[in-house]
Amino acid sequence: MEWDVLIIRYSEIAVKGRHARSTMTWNLKNNIRIALEREGIEHVIEAAPGRIYVKTVKKEEMINATTILKRVFGLKSISPSRVYLLEPNLEATLETIIDEFIHRIKGASFRIRARRIGKHDFTSKDVERIAGAKVLERRPDLNVNLEDPDYTLWVEVRGEELYVYDMIIHGPGGLPIGSSGKSLVLFSGGFDSTVASWYILHRGAKVDLIYYDIGDEENFEIAKQAAENLYNHYVMGAYSLSLIRVWFHAVSEKLASQLNPSYATLILRRFMLEHAARYALSNGYHNIGTGESLAQVSSQTAQSLLMIGANLPLPVLRPLIGFDKDDIVRKAAEIGVYDIVSHQREFCAQRRRRPTPKPNPRTYEKELLKARQLAEILVKKAPIKRYVIS
Repeated sequence: MEWDVLIIRYSEIAVKGRHARSTMTWNLKNNIRIALEREGIEHVIEAAPGRIYVKTVKKEEMINATTILKRVFGLKSISPSRVYLLEPNLEATLETIIDEFIHRIKGASFRIRARRIGKHDFTSKDVERIAGAKVLERRPDLNVNLEDPDYTLWVEVRGEELYVYDMIIHGPGGLPIGSSGKSLVLFSGGFDSTVASWYILHRGAKVDLIYYDIGDEENFEIAKQAAENLYNHYVMGAYSLSLIRVWFHAVSEKLASQLNPSYATLILRRFMLEHAARYALSNGYHNIGTGESLAQVSSQTAQSLLMIGANLPLPVLRPLIGFDKDDIVRKAAEIGVYDIVSHQREFCAQRRRRPTPKPNPRTYEKELLKARQLAEILVKKAPIKRYVIS
């Protein structure tokens, strides 16, 4: 079947105040436009209350456009639809619709769902009743099941047009990129930081990634692949994503060789957060993000997070704080990054000794003071290179 238009739905945007709703709708339309243009798909975008309509110039590109747009943040769902003009006789219009869709009914049961916007001399229930009767005239072997049918046909009457579809393809939801400021995420390219970056993008932020290199070129290449995957599949041209590489090998080695081994990783993590916060403040970011999950590893216990995150000048976003590791791995598979990030070694696995899960505040402060004397200059002089993915 040739589809005429894609119905784009959004949910959270619709409940915002007038100004925020207008801005976010514009962002969503713009991101849709950029994503399609990036793939060379000519199209037209129109908006209506609670809906965005996308028509591709070449109808055969409609399904390809659906595959692209179902990854656009802020988009709740998509339905490829046929459009019919409402004839003076409702029955005649529904006759034409059922003639076209009857061959698509699969299974033993069906239902018709209708909604109506505008002034008409019929109700939504009338549409459902008449269309359902016409299906049964042609297919008396079918049963009506209003709760859990094998097939559903939706009919939306909007003014003098009827939008008819039998597919609802779910999008990622969330908010459109560009509606929630800029975030800088501490990024290793492993499961946690990659999924955390996805969730912050999902909430409408423009996310850039900062990678602290402690001496493994292969790890950086995996992180770069993960960043490119996020860009190609979810950012899709909405902005140019930056991957900032910071050489922290000298800092890491100094701390590992000179500090109490149970505290060296915690303090290295603290130095990374401080460095990221300073970089973020200097470059217009509104917060920093991490892939930390409460008590997942010894450096992420409540006591450890309190110490390494104390008194930072910017908020720290931790979208995975309540996730189990299995939840994170499943999400990585769902968003299509599992095959890349599964090869990455997590940060703590690279250290010689795991940090204590219950650090003593006095010992931590003592070691932190010692670390500042040993490595503060190394942190300030750490080389930085910015890679732009576009």
